[in-house]
Amino acid sequence: MPLSMTSSPNHMSHPSYRPDIDGLRAIAVLSVVAFHAFPNWVKGGFIGVDIFFVISGFLISTIIFKSLERGTFSFSEFYARRIKRIFPALLIVLIASLVFGWFALLSPEYKQLGKHVAASAGFIQNFVLWGEDGYFDNTAESKPLLHIWSLGVEEQFYILWPLLLWVAWKKNFNFVTIIIVILTLSFYLNIIGVKKDSVATFYFPQTRFWELLCGSILAWINVFRKDDVFYNGVKLKLDKWLSILIFQKRIDDGKTLSNTLSVLGVSFIIYGLLQINKEFSFPGYWALIPVFGAVLLISAGPQAWVNRTLLSNKIAVWFGLISYPLYLWHWPLLSFLRIIEEVEPSISFRIAAILLAVILASLTYYFVEQPIRKGQHNKLKVFLLVFISLAIFITGIYTYYMKGFPLRKEISRIENVELLFKSPYTGYDTFSCEKYFTSFDISSLSKLDGGCVVLKPEEPSTLFIGDSHSIHYANSLSQAKLSENIAIIQGNNCLPFSGENYMKGEKCHNSYSDVISFLNNDKKINAIFLSSFWAKSVSGKMTIKGINWRLADDATNNDIQSFLMYGRKLLKSALENNRKVVFMRDIPILDFDIKRCFNYRPLRITEKENFIEECSVNYSAYKNRNKKVLNAIDILLSEFPDVQVYDPKELLCDQTRCKLKKDDKPIYYNGDHVNVVGGNLIISDMVSKGLIR
Repeated sequence: MPLSMTSSPNHMSHPSYRPDIDGLRAIAVLSVVAFHAFPNWVKGGFIGVDIFFVISGFLISTIIFKSLERGTFSFSEFYARRIKRIFPALLIVLIASLVFGWFALLSPEYKQLGKHVAASAGFIQNFVLWGEDGYFDNTAESKPLLHIWSLGVEEQFYILWPLLLWVAWKKNFNFVTIIIVILTLSFYLNIIGVKKDSVATFYFPQTRFWELLCGSILAWINVFRKDDVFYNGVKLKLDKWLSILIFQKRIDDGKTLSNTLSVLGVSFIIYGLLQINKEFSFPGYWALIPVFGAVLLISAGPQAWVNRTLLSNKIAVWFGLISYPLYLWHWPLLSFLRIIEEVEPSISFRIAAILLAVILASLTYYFVEQPIRKGQHNKLKVFLLVFISLAIFITGIYTYYMKGFPLRKEISRIENVELLFKSPYTGYDTFSCEKYFTSFDISSLSKLDGGCVVLKPEEPSTLFIGDSHSIHYANSLSQAKLSENIAIIQGNNCLPFSGENYMKGEKCHNSYSDVISFLNNDKKINAIFLSSFWAKSVSGKMTIKGINWRLADDATNNDIQSFLMYGRKLLKSALENNRKVVFMRDIPILDFDIKRCFNYRPLRITEKENFIEECSVNYSAYKNRNKKVLNAIDILLSEFPDVQVYDPKELLCDQTRCKLKKDDKPIYYNGDHVNVVGGNLIISDMVSKGLIR
């Protein structure tokens, strides 16, 4: 038995068709498509999603309100209709993404796609993405199912909202009071959340529901106040007042108010498209602009001039009809295109991807969506859709569990491709330092970015101090089967010591002071290795170049003097108790993306651009670029002759070039970190020279 309001055989009520709402859908979807294809041209196009939220809230709430009022509401029918509406196009896009990804993606990428397919089929993609990167991050472009986050928010709304309204109806609660209370709370969470965690606020349902509930208020007015004498009287007075205000001769046709609302609504949306951009704290207050715009256009009614003339024209309505499959298709096409080309695709390629998305959306609408939504065998259709969705969910989980099937013949021919993506920061065990350093309160150091860890569960005798340029050796150190057990203290940007630019911060001051105190009190450690992104440590500044390489900015004289001051103090403490101290010079920092050295894509459309076959760095250019940093380090080390020095450049470079491949394997993870192969080379070299045992 379906859970319903009545045993009446009547079906649930549905709102009268409004072509202008399909036109509004067209504005929403074309805005999003334009933003994704040409982000520098339509900078605020992502607000189309907010318009979709208002439309969805209006239509779904109208269905529920009318059905509750007439006693025909049925949970089973409501969700069956949602399944037939949402699932067909989504499942086809998910299947297509898995199939294409099999041939086009590397195993780490395909593994992530599997996770996102499962999350999309389970309508929790917004939560999964929250745990990764932000919507506007560069890495977001490599996620073909990024856009399904909004569908997750809507489906979560569809699950909770009907149940809440049904309970409210049974208990005779006032609908509008419930809407306003929840809307206000959701909007408040949005405002405070965007300041604390903008990524979570962007993705979470509780900070987005207010947008759908703005549509719900319109639905309540439309269902319960449409024929209300007081409500219509207020509208009539406003219409007359606006007519007097706007026109020289008063016009009593009753259309002035609706026309004004529609003009204001479209103006809000145009302003949002032109002025809002991804640098804004969004949603926050800025989301009010597209939401108000959509609310005003819907409330204006189908007879308002903008709605009747612009939104209801045949082209706009047609795009509105295919808006849902177009939304689903466009981003995977653009994302896969960016992935396989490795660079921003040309304008012609992006236009071609959009045209293909329109064609696929049309085919999906006419030959998949419409036949499933109409006709007979509804129960069988719903069962099959749920079954296929479950199968896709399991397939996604299995793909993730199988790590993207690295033995696929499509990618197995590409040697060593895993090394380009395998992080050097994983794949080894660590243990807390606190058990082994009882003479000093190590807990403060454990709160650093990387904390304090040991590589074997026994008392350490050797200590590495540094930032990520220290910890990227940890995997290799754990594999080297050393007689010494190693502890690592990592504090990104602060350790082992940095210039005034970092030391001004309280966190860095405390970290530095804690390390000095530790070195002054410790009696167990007999060897200390210092490793850092020294160019950044000296200058305190860094320029990000894309997502795969970065360069430290030039250092001033003040930066250098500060670096020397803090370095002297730390080296002096490190040398206490006859400890061996090894200063590890940095690896050569690249001025390009290491992935440019490898033509690793299993599927491409064009030839790889900017391919670097030699894959090396000009040694003289590198030294010249880092002249001030290298000189500062030389000055510091000249004052401490007891400090031993290890320079990986002697291993990696000759007189002219620094090579970045070993036996055709990459030895870098990105522009300034080695991978496991590079780490193994350096640690083996240090072992052979007796620096570490």
